[in-house]
Amino acid sequence: MAGGIEILVLGDYGPFAEPGKGIGYQVFVNGDNYLIDLGAPFFQQIGAEGLGQLSGVIVTHCHDDHKRWFTDLALQYMYTPSLRRRVKLITTDTVAEEVKSSSGAALNKSLDATSKRVVDIAYEDYAEHVPIGPRARYRIVMQEGGWRVVDSRGKRVAPDRAKVVVSAKTGSPRLLFCDPDSGEWVEPETYYPFSAPAFYEPDPRALVGDGYTINIINAPVWHGLPNFGLVIESGGEKLIFSSDTMHNLPLWQSLYADKRTPKFDLSSKAFLAADVLIGDINDYIERTWSRARYEEAVKAFDGAAVVHDVTGRFGVVHTEYHGLADTTLDPKRTLLSHSPDRFTVVGWKLIKSGKRYKVENDSFVEVGRDGACWPLDADVYLRHDGRFFAGYRHEAGDHFVYAKAGYHSISAGADHDQGELLFRVNLFEDVAGDYLPCLEAADRFYRARPDGRAELVCPTAEGSYGRVVENLRPRCRSMTPSELAQLRQQETLAEDDRLQAELRELQRSMAAMRDRLEVQAANHQDEIQRAVAASQAEITQLRQTIAALRDELEKAQAAAEAMVNEAVKAANAEIVQLREGASALRDALERKDVEAANERQQAVSLLQQELAQLRATASVLRDQIETMKNNGQR
Repeated sequence: MAGGIEILVLGDYGPFAEPGKGIGYQVFVNGDNYLIDLGAPFFQQIGAEGLGQLSGVIVTHCHDDHKRWFTDLALQYMYTPSLRRRVKLITTDTVAEEVKSSSGAALNKSLDATSKRVVDIAYEDYAEHVPIGPRARYRIVMQEGGWRVVDSRGKRVAPDRAKVVVSAKTGSPRLLFCDPDSGEWVEPETYYPFSAPAFYEPDPRALVGDGYTINIINAPVWHGLPNFGLVIESGGEKLIFSSDTMHNLPLWQSLYADKRTPKFDLSSKAFLAADVLIGDINDYIERTWSRARYEEAVKAFDGAAVVHDVTGRFGVVHTEYHGLADTTLDPKRTLLSHSPDRFTVVGWKLIKSGKRYKVENDSFVEVGRDGACWPLDADVYLRHDGRFFAGYRHEAGDHFVYAKAGYHSISAGADHDQGELLFRVNLFEDVAGDYLPCLEAADRFYRARPDGRAELVCPTAEGSYGRVVENLRPRCRSMTPSELAQLRQQETLAEDDRLQAELRELQRSMAAMRDRLEVQAANHQDEIQRAVAASQAEITQLRQTIAALRDELEKAQAAAEAMVNEAVKAANAEIVQLREGASALRDALERKDVEAANERQQAVSLLQQELAQLRATASVLRDQIETMKNNGQR
């Protein structure tokens, strides 16, 4: 983009929308571009090339619907070779510390390049803090002895000028400060605007680019935690992102006008001497806002195009829709964001995720797919079940707009239970910036094509078909209900004509197919007859082959039988010979057995004779020994 200020809405969802969705914008200014808040999944929308071209990231506060994807971006930059760089985080000193603290669990540890060691990684390796906004003159530090308040030079501040209140619920320290002009005890971060010299240094630390500046404001931002709005100025145009805030003039007036009585549980002398108190800081605060903050807040949005948060009932920390009349906002210059689903606005402009807007004459126009700019001139905008609608007032319109208890609703017919009837409108569905007739049939829907045009999708039993639909946006304001009805009727007739043409084409196709099938059938008949004749000849040949094989088999069987008979005769003769041989062997063995028995008998007889001789010899020797014994005794 060569010049001016444009916004691509990455997410405009409220804090309790679908998981992972939240707030996010990409702002283009004079060739540079910034992400403002990281609550919406933006990677697919801007792509890897877009990530590499970012000039910086601005985080307004640390609610997850505004910074949820910070750690993902930091990791993407760290580990994607084509993106290797640090996140340029543009924010205040306070928010920067909160982002660092809340990101530690995801960023502080990883594995080394070998995947063998757990290593520590410094937060500063992921992110570079670019401070924006004035530096506070006083801050809380931890010193020996506990929490203390020091000035910008690090010098300790006396407790009768500033002290620390440590929350009994969270243990977190907060700064209690004695306003030098009024002598009242206040919380300076909420009491003073950034322009107040009593607490802030004069340098706004603005971000200065080529033909543009970015500053921050805190006066109209009332959300509970450290937060700021964003002011972008370029070429005489001014754009303000309010961030999340409860914008309500009666409330703001009470914040600076109401004097509160502190609830001291100690003497005045002891209170003034104490560096640190334990309890609730609200027991000691005497006034919430300064008059300077109030006066700056009510003028903050003058002459600017504003993107402002809005919510339904019980907003507490967001501006409630029914309370917009009690704000300083100009409906002609304001885009409402952060809204819930099923939300209707009358007389205001409602932002839509995925759209691109341009600041022009301190207001907004929508940038279409072909670069054309469309005025945001509808009387009613409606977000319903993820779809987006715009309504133009007409006394005979087919939709009815009602008001009840400060909120609005739209009905397709008269329904007085919804409240007081305000007027009727012709309602159009917004699809990729095209305004299309509101569909009556529930089974049809619009979708954006890859080329950016819108088409009507009609499901059928066999599938779906679609056709491109005319964009009615150039003439929505002037169209009458009868023209819309006629257009719908023409679309219905055109649809019927299309279906009739499709039916005729189908009938022609079926007739042509039938002719082709008949020709193919005749051709197939001839082929079948030729195939039958060839098969019959082959069958005859096979029968002859089988008969010849049968004859050969019979001859082979006779020869085999003769061979078997001869073999049997030879075997029988051999068996007779074997039997005769066996009988002769048996007789020989019997003779040998008789001879062996006789030989054994003779040997036994000889042994017995020799034994008798030995016994007789032994008897003679025994008698001689006995005689010798007797002689020896004498």
